[in-house]
Amino acid sequence: MVLDLTHITTKTPSCAFASGRYFLTPFVNTHPETGFIARLSIRSGSGMSSHDRVFTFTPRFRSEGIALRYALRQAVQWLHHAKPAVGQ
Repeated sequence: MVLDLTHITTKTPSCAFASGRYFLTPFVNTHPETGFIARLSIRSGSGMSSHDRVFTFTPRFRSEGIALRYALRQAVQWLHHAKPAVGQ
């Protein structure tokens, strides 16, 4: 799976996507002293059995768009590691 990351410039709900049983939402928080912080929510399950993991990444960014692209790249990398290859 290859995603074109060049079109993302701001934090938008359209960055969220589903893949199999996971719903991934890259997003950005702003810190007044350190800049923009890339974060990633990974949800699975539903109702009382739902689980949400939120990752906060160490690098700080000078723009929201760069931070969001970083979070999206991390989401794609997580998916590649979370899913076994076809045929395994």
